[in-house]
Amino acid sequence: MAAAGYFDSQRVSRVLEEVMELDFAHLLRDKAAAEGGRIQIKTSRVRRAPRAAVDALAAAGLSKIRRKQVFEDDPDQVESLLFKTRNASELGARLELLQVEPELARSVTGLWENAAYKVELYVCINLAALGKVTTNLSARITEILGRYGITPAGAAETSKTRHDA
Repeated sequence: MAAAGYFDSQRVSRVLEEVMELDFAHLLRDKAAAEGGRIQIKTSRVRRAPRAAVDALAAAGLSKIRRKQVFEDDPDQVESLLFKTRNASELGARLELLQVEPELARSVTGLWENAAYKVELYVCINLAALGKVTTNLSARITEILGRYGITPAGAAETSKTRHDA
């Protein structure tokens, strides 16, 4: 309820995205439940800004050097840039360090506040812990990856050969 606020469309959209993220992470954790603490699900959230909006800040004084200090290219979306800072206080400190003019700082902060998130979920397998409870580590890893729909190269041909025989 605190995130939704007054139920305007932008806030409700963000709440829906967060609920979907949490539900997906829960689904991944359920697939790892049999492994106990040997598998962890980690989340990475980075704010993403449209490249056109960042380019528009050049007129307000955002030089290429300042831009490189605040933003980095998004390898997954060419039309977007990622903020290098993780939270608002880091952004404020970086803008202060770069001696950004107050008007430009307000524009960058506004862009930060309205930016969408790039969310990445990682499935982390503790190989040392997994190796202690199994004798065939590669088969066990293949089994775990299979639960997530990931198959090693050549596995499809092997299973097809088994079914044909």
